[in-house]
Amino acid sequence: MTDIKSLNYDELVTYMAGLGEKKFRASQLYQWMHEKLADSFDECTNLSNALRQKLKETSEYVCLEPVRVQHSKLDGTEKYLFRLSDGNYVESVLRGWYDANIISVEDAKNSFVARKDRYSIYRSVLNQLGFSNRQPTDSEKEIIDIWIDKYNFSPELISYACSKSINTPNPSISYINGIIENWYSKDITTLEDVKKEEEEFRANKQKEITKTKTETKNHNYNNNYNKDRTPKVVTRYHNSFNEHFRKYSEDELEAKLLRVQNSKKAK
Repeated sequence: MTDIKSLNYDELVTYMAGLGEKKFRASQLYQWMHEKLADSFDECTNLSNALRQKLKETSEYVCLEPVRVQHSKLDGTEKYLFRLSDGNYVESVLRGWYDANIISVEDAKNSFVARKDRYSIYRSVLNQLGFSNRQPTDSEKEIIDIWIDKYNFSPELISYACSKSINTPNPSISYINGIIENWYSKDITTLEDVKKEEEEFRANKQKEITKTKTETKNHNYNNNYNKDRTPKVVTRYHNSFNEHFRKYSEDELEAKLLRVQNSKKAK
């Protein structure tokens, strides 16, 4: 039986023509096998049941069985070991070099250095967020890659953004991404740009504080000024109160006491 997944596109077109099928059927099947990564003919849902049955009878659909996955702590390389249907094994890192157009020893060395540098940034970000005991996820790598490849942010600037999460209860890549996207929207692309913006922010904040203190001081001054200018109302109670607390000499007290006594006798 034919190992149908081992055929290249032109060979697949010829093979499908031998089954009486048109070229577009070969394109559909090729897409299922190498783009959508279907595990069997049954997953090729835009092929008729009759065609799928014919393919099962005339060809073999071989899938790799994953046996082991290894993660390199040096550069983040993921090496997969697969078992083939004939009992042999293959490592996916060889396929990864092919996809990356690595065809020489020099290409491999350059790729290794680039991956090592990129992985060191992944690890630095995770370490600063407190996730030193796990590997970066694919989605986290994609976000960090945007910072480096699209925004052209340096490792130093990315590290500074991560330092902003020190007082954050739940630091995350999403939190740092928000900071970096805000900088990018303001055309801030260097550490010097960030320091300049922070200095301007502090200066404006200090102006606001000074303005608030001045307004508060003026308000208190006006209140005290108006209070001092408020006319005092004098009543009989005030006169009596002031009279009661006057300081008398001994002669004045004796005379006052006699008047009180005479007043009582008169009554």
